[in-house]
Amino acid sequence: MSHAIPNLFILGAPKCGTTALTHWLALHPEVYAPPAKEPHYFSTEYCLTPARSEYARLYRDWSVDERWAFDASVWSLFSPTAVPNIIQEQPDAHFIVMLRNPLQMIPSMHRQQIFNGNELEPDLRSALALNACRAIGEEASVLAGYPPDHLAYYTSCALGWQVDRLKSLVKSEHLHFITYDDLARAPAAVLTGVFHFLDLEPQLPTSFKKINAAKVRRFPLLDRASKSIGDWKNKQGITWRLGVLSWLRSINRKSQPIPPLTEDIVTDIQEKLAEDVRLLSSCIGRDVTFWFDAPTN
Repeated sequence: MSHAIPNLFILGAPKCGTTALTHWLALHPEVYAPPAKEPHYFSTEYCLTPARSEYARLYRDWSVDERWAFDASVWSLFSPTAVPNIIQEQPDAHFIVMLRNPLQMIPSMHRQQIFNGNELEPDLRSALALNACRAIGEEASVLAGYPPDHLAYYTSCALGWQVDRLKSLVKSEHLHFITYDDLARAPAAVLTGVFHFLDLEPQLPTSFKKINAAKVRRFPLLDRASKSIGDWKNKQGITWRLGVLSWLRSINRKSQPIPPLTEDIVTDIQEKLAEDVRLLSSCIGRDVTFWFDAPTN
């Protein structure tokens, strides 16, 4: 196994607890955490780190005392190319997949993508109505250049078909599944299970505080302006940083709970994704159809 390429991949899915898991994993002395959590190198259609040398540089400080190094690119599960490319490079790679109730995941991802500046439709119901055109690549209220299918929430938040495809590519002993419910309810037990999967002695943090809570931009136009300047700098090859843009974006945010879903949106999600949730249950050997028994926010 190459020591220049990580051997542990946290494939996502987005808004399913990957940030918390990687934060806690990074505290273990035998786990190496790269400086960039989501390099998206292996996804051919959504590659944010195209140069192999740049990707390898993320792992240059990985020491022989660290048995595992992870890549937590959250769109790798959704990508049709990421896992095949990973296996070609690292046949013995291990994979962790985070799963979440679509009734929670969809509004959470919609809120996050608004915060990131990629989702231009602030109303969830209206954004869901754009699913079909986004799924085929139309930039319907999507930031130019960002993959529209990521924001086709009925597709990208349907985890059953994605896990089914993953299981056809990866040995079962190299796969570990975690539900957001378990992570929220019993983080110590979940993390202990991860350490057993990795054959590591469990070392738990002293506290499990909430990480990556829902946020909104105070002034969306200010955020889009600072993001545009940052994109322009990257295109011009300007690498020096004064930290002004990062500072602007950091002060232009506030925590804000996600409002409960309306009854019609709940019904729509349940009708469209019930079959996929049944497929997911079959794939992971655990019945999660209870997710749709009652609205959950």
